[in-house]
Amino acid sequence: MSNIDHFELLFNPKNVAVVGATANETKVGAMVVTNIRACGYTKEIFCVNPSEKYKTRKIFGLKVYQNLTSIPSQVDLATIVVPPDAVVSSLEDCVDAGIHAAVIITAGFKEVDEDREKIQDDLVRVSKKGNIKFVGPNSMGIYSSANRESPLHAGMGFMTPGPGDISIASQSGSFGTMLCNYLKNIRYFISTGNEASILMEDYIEYFGRDPGTKIISIFVEGLRDARKFHRIAKEIALKKPIVFFKAGVTKGGKRAASSHTASIGGSEEIYSGLFKQNGILRADEMDELIFLTKAAKFLYPYPKGNRVGILSGGGGFGVYLTDSCEKGGLIVPQVTDPDLISRIGKYLPFYWSRNNPIDTVATWDFSVFPKILKIILDYEGFDIILTQCMAGMGDFFANYKPMDPYGIKRKEIMVEMFQKLESKLAKKQISIVTSNPNKTTVLIAPGFSPANPVFDLYDDAQVLVTSNPKGTIDILRKLIEYRKFLENNNAI
Repeated sequence: MSNIDHFELLFNPKNVAVVGATANETKVGAMVVTNIRACGYTKEIFCVNPSEKYKTRKIFGLKVYQNLTSIPSQVDLATIVVPPDAVVSSLEDCVDAGIHAAVIITAGFKEVDEDREKIQDDLVRVSKKGNIKFVGPNSMGIYSSANRESPLHAGMGFMTPGPGDISIASQSGSFGTMLCNYLKNIRYFISTGNEASILMEDYIEYFGRDPGTKIISIFVEGLRDARKFHRIAKEIALKKPIVFFKAGVTKGGKRAASSHTASIGGSEEIYSGLFKQNGILRADEMDELIFLTKAAKFLYPYPKGNRVGILSGGGGFGVYLTDSCEKGGLIVPQVTDPDLISRIGKYLPFYWSRNNPIDTVATWDFSVFPKILKIILDYEGFDIILTQCMAGMGDFFANYKPMDPYGIKRKEIMVEMFQKLESKLAKKQISIVTSNPNKTTVLIAPGFSPANPVFDLYDDAQVLVTSNPKGTIDILRKLIEYRKFLENNNAI
């Protein structure tokens, strides 16, 4: 059986067995079963637990089998959540049952000590002899929307991201789960764990070949086969963006990585060189991985130049954005076009700045913002537009704590006003931005709450909203560099 065949069983199984399933909702075996159902998996789920009490009981309405070989159907994928000392025998049972793909969620192997490493070596021995590939051990599971009508989440972290075209591989299961929940439109997610059978580089290679994957997003503490990564990365990056966050760059971080997933940290200079040579979009912070992944998806074909037009609701925000742009290598050109100044001036008081950044002088006429946005989107002197997001302000006012009845009343008025306005304003902004797809536009909402459903409107329309002004500039600079990489290699 080829690697491709193993991946097909892993990502698009016709059924799933949970070895170690239980009805005790505080146990991982219960979490895995309920998570499989929560994401909408419609195919067969087989619960396996040899306990006497499950001979006559069901687990969440599902029949329980004493072992894998007693299941009447051929199982495609086994998810193993038994205690560490029972994992090797469970994998041997998979081999006996003719299963060729597994996810081992159980921890307590190479990441612990040398004695436990020997048990992990036994897992590898069983897998090679039985021609079975497995994720982990020490994995939080997988997600796949290869079958969009029956997405699969065989894992312990709760999430319901929904089908999409972003594929994620992460050596941090908890951060990878959070990434899925933020990005939402997920093709594949792998919590790679200790990578005893399948390496991070193998997942990246598969994502690169997969036509349903348009963006690859990676969290690593260390690569185990840097030569393979170097061999495959550039070819993939010329076809689709690879967004990469590398943790464990300090001495202490490398030590922590080793005890987390038994990762090999490696030299920072080696990683920097690998990324630069191969056109990798490197995120410097964990939250940047989220927004850089979104930007790689939403902002294609990426900025052609670095001239930035700034539209702000107040002077200070525009000044700060200007500083951030120029520190980050972007240009904020002066506005000298009399026609542009005249058109903008129709909507603003006489004392507006008449320059870039364009300050709307804190006007409370919210219809002005989208009108001016449309004007500057049409202006050929800007490659990039940065502006404030019109939604989410109600979240701030809702948390205010006025000290007297008049303040309380004022708070109620402000919250009600923005809750009524924000959806309307969001739709207006989205309509204007999406009608100008050739201009790179980013909306900035400092401190916005991703839990506010109004921001789903922007995501659904693929309009980028960020929360960190400086981080936004870093993202744009990296996309400009990535476009140059594509142009230099005749890939765009």
